[in-house]
Amino acid sequence: MQREPEEGEASTDLILLTHETLEKQMNSAIARIEGLGTVQGKVTRIRLETLGK
Repeated sequence: MQREPEEGEASTDLILLTHETLEKQMNSAIARIEGLGTVQGKVTRIRLETLGK
């Protein structure tokens, strides 16, 4: 999910929701995303968990 930048802004936030995955795979993907030249800043991870599984 991505919104257009506000007027006068050059960047915007990007929200990704993934399927279930292994922690090491997610860490690897985040490292690759943060390594992109167009990414400004660190990834913020919000973990979605289902209780009672």
